[in-house]
Amino acid sequence: MKQYEEWIKQHLPKDIPADILSNTFCYRGFYISGLDVYTEGDRGPDKIQHSFHSYDDLRIWVFKEAANNIAKQLELRSRHTDELKWRYVLDHAENGKWMYIEHCHYQFNAIHDFRLAWFETYLRLVKGGLTPAQWSEEICEYTKLLNNHYPVQHWDYDKKKMQFTEISDSKYVSQGIEEPAPGTVIRKE
Repeated sequence: MKQYEEWIKQHLPKDIPADILSNTFCYRGFYISGLDVYTEGDRGPDKIQHSFHSYDDLRIWVFKEAANNIAKQLELRSRHTDELKWRYVLDHAENGKWMYIEHCHYQFNAIHDFRLAWFETYLRLVKGGLTPAQWSEEICEYTKLLNNHYPVQHWDYDKKKMQFTEISDSKYVSQGIEEPAPGTVIRKE
């Protein structure tokens, strides 16, 4: 990453905190040799993770890795425990209706999904270093990831506001976790 550090810094927004920026270019478990990126195996031989056709492709990959790392650090710094929400788990059906158990640990609801802030930050960070077509590809990829646990598309990306917007009233469903209907919570887990 060090070889592209100056180029990356030139294409990132200027308001990134210095401590996060300096932490971005540290060792991340891989190294670059020519146009190949290897992951160092702690229990075996090094493996090729990516092979690129040009140094431009390699530079873009390194840029996106740096932006992803920065976005995660910024999101973790801004996350607050008071934003956590209780969630409920399907237990069984009675008369064709699901009955729910209240979880005794926290799960995030859609608007508090930590990936939302992380993905939005990432997409803002990479915009300056990617072509419009590449940025659109990233938007499609991250929109698909954010919608992964919805029965219908719930999130779309507004390029002007550079943020995700909810476009449906679809509920987040993952591993049986979803919002209960009023009066259906039967017990605490």
